[in-house]
Amino acid sequence: LWFGWLGFNGGSALAADNTAALAVLNTCLAAAASLVVWVALVRLRHRQVSAVGTVTGFVVGLVIITPAAGFVSPIGRRAEHGRGRV
Repeated sequence: LWFGWLGFNGGSALAADNTAALAVLNTCLAAAASLVVWVALVRLRHRQVSAVGTVTGFVVGLVIITPAAGFVSPIGRRAEHGRGRV
C-alpha cells in the first residue's frame, strides 16, 4: 500500500522533477511520522500496540498528505499533521 501510494503521489506531478521528489519525500515522512505518533498514543492509552493500529497510523498519514504532497514544504507538513490528528 505504501509503495503504491508513493507512485500515486510522485506520479501526480506528471514529470520527474522537484515537485515529484517533494511529493515522494512528503509521502514517506508523513506516513512514518503518523505511524510513530499513532503507536505512541495507543501505547500510552491501552498499554499495547496491535498490527491493525499500526497500519491505521500510517494510512492516516498517507491520507492527510495526499492532497498537498507536492506543494507542502517539510515544515508545512508538520502543520498538516497537527490538523489531521485532531
